[in-house]
Amino acid sequence: MKYQVIGTISALALATAATLASTAAMAQDDSLERLKAAGQVRVAVGSAPPLIGISPSGEPAGYAIEVMNAVLAGLELPKLTAIKADWSAMIPGMQANQYDFVAPGLTITEERCDAIIFSGPVWSMQFGIFVPAGNPNGVTDVRSIGARPDGKLAVVTGSSQDFYAVEKGLADAQLVRVTDVQAGVAAVRGGRAEAFLVGQFSVHEPEEKGWTVVVESESPVFGYGVALRKEDVALRDAIDLQLDKMRESGELQELYSVKFGIPNWDEYIKKTRASDFYPNCT
Repeated sequence: MKYQVIGTISALALATAATLASTAAMAQDDSLERLKAAGQVRVAVGSAPPLIGISPSGEPAGYAIEVMNAVLAGLELPKLTAIKADWSAMIPGMQANQYDFVAPGLTITEERCDAIIFSGPVWSMQFGIFVPAGNPNGVTDVRSIGARPDGKLAVVTGSSQDFYAVEKGLADAQLVRVTDVQAGVAAVRGGRAEAFLVGQFSVHEPEEKGWTVVVESESPVFGYGVALRKEDVALRDAIDLQLDKMRESGELQELYSVKFGIPNWDEYIKKTRASDFYPNCT
């Protein structure tokens, strides 16, 4: 009994200490005020046109940039100062204080949420099956390719689409594994594969380039939000509040559906917080 009492007290002390530490951290979170004082917002920007990228003149461009500048204006902050970065280097760079946050482009994942925090999604997407215009083989989903012994599907090696295709029953001999999006496109153009499975918005203006995109409706919905350091909760919450206002006013839908023609607004709007994708993304 004596040990049980000590154990209970220890557990209570630990819980109390954790609560106090959390409260103290929140009290010290001046991430939003710090940006206002700095007068500059340094943001890591990758390339995924038309959603986000750097124009030939060196200016940040795309849907996510316009959304972020509208959010920053709502927070009485200046337009973002873009710092071009490789996707793989963004989180380490942010942790090293090379920039204040990462513009939308990193997928919200359970693993990443152990190390950083995300705003709610600025866009979302599923997998898309890119086939030649008119869909000559009548592809309806990944399974329809696997059902034919001669079916061939291109995927980026080691990607989530690679693992997904295996889960859907495609044999190794039916998968044409490539290094990147350009190689996947080339595999279909060159007749090595009949289709390419990748994010549904990964090929810019697909119809104009001779593609039909079949959305893989059974695939997960992936969200892409602003990535921030764990301690910058106040800034993350302020960004989420501005995104809420833009959804409610119709401003976000105007950018999403009309100006940039992203076709999945009804799916996108179902999830507005990172925690809607994974519970640990709080």
